[in-house]
Amino acid sequence: MTKRVGIAVLVALLLTGCSSTDPDQSDVLWTGTYDSGYLSDFAQIGQNDAGPIRPEVESSIVADGQFAGAYRIPPRGTRSETIAGDVRLRKISEGDDLWFGWRIRIPAGLPTRIPQYQKLVEWQNPSFGDPPLSLTVGQSADVFRAEGGFDNPNGNRHSSVDLGPVAFDRWITWLWHIKFSTNPDIGTVTIWRDGDQLINDWHPTGGTLYPQFAADGSNPNNADGVYVSWKQGYSRDPSILTDNTVYFDSLRAATSRAGAELPPLKQGAQ
Repeated sequence: MTKRVGIAVLVALLLTGCSSTDPDQSDVLWTGTYDSGYLSDFAQIGQNDAGPIRPEVESSIVADGQFAGAYRIPPRGTRSETIAGDVRLRKISEGDDLWFGWRIRIPAGLPTRIPQYQKLVEWQNPSFGDPPLSLTVGQSADVFRAEGGFDNPNGNRHSSVDLGPVAFDRWITWLWHIKFSTNPDIGTVTIWRDGDQLINDWHPTGGTLYPQFAADGSNPNNADGVYVSWKQGYSRDPSILTDNTVYFDSLRAATSRAGAELPPLKQGAQ
């Protein structure tokens, strides 16, 4: 009798744990970790134009779990990137209302006081050119920015917002809430950094999506539709001559804020 009661209690505890430890799992579209020791959570793995150096897993600089992602670019390289593994995040479309959480670590030595572009996260259009929305660093100042719009089919619609100074050699937690639309009156971005809200309902001038066609009917970007893919890593101007690495960990995309919130940093991580 005691043995049966013990088993029943154990089963009840297990079921309770399953239902209470992650109550917002139904809102989570994708979780990207590196804890398999591979890049198995990602759909596409970018490679440097000079290298070749693919993104790798790293065990000594980790925010949560056993591994983080290391995205290295050598001198004159241009990109080391991954794309989120869920198909829904490779075709984010008009009207989608999504939340994105991730952690990033910028080692000291990454050049920020130079004019060349350096991108860390992109919602990339399915075509040529600069994305409608990205997280960038540097460009002659030690700051992060949210920006985009250079290559809108209807002409340069660039806009940006300052997201504060770069903090080197520590994990930074980002949470972005994006309403996707080609209409800049509808597309909005709200941003938290380390739990503090920085931006509320910013309307990028070029929208958070690009239209496929310009107003004159042309398709200057050779786009095959109206959508973006969530891309993370490091891309930059090929004229930069330093060898630099950026680290990512704990990526999430969800339909609610709770679903995109990240677990605490592991003990000892900073």
